[in-house]
Amino acid sequence: MTKQSKGIPLPVVRATQAVIAAGSFAGAVIHPYYLAAALLPAASIVLLRWNPLAKPVMKIAGARKRWAEEEKAQMLFNQSIALTLLSLSAILYAAGLPVWAMIAALMVTAASTAALCGYCIGCKIRFKWMMWRHQRKQAS
Repeated sequence: MTKQSKGIPLPVVRATQAVIAAGSFAGAVIHPYYLAAALLPAASIVLLRWNPLAKPVMKIAGARKRWAEEEKAQMLFNQSIALTLLSLSAILYAAGLPVWAMIAALMVTAASTAALCGYCIGCKIRFKWMMWRHQRKQAS
């Protein structure tokens, strides 16, 4: 009996981060319509629990049986932050506040780029949040 994987293969995580980084950067610098390139994968992951990049990336990555994996709950948390900021950016563009919209989109770009380089800002936020919840639970 084989154990079912609980994580997301690293090539899928990296490809998703790259698409979100590129889409949020293009949306901030080139034209707001490019935010859709980042919003669509983030929304499908958070709302539908489905990554549209997973199958094509794994086809390209090869049939290797065991990739390093990232925790699903952590990735969902990170994507929720990205979706919130990208949605805020789109709303701010629609409201006629392009500077604030660019700031929100570039925050996503910075976080995704940092994650591609190996430092996960969302992981740090989630860790601190979980520690705070644990300490609060212990105190009561």
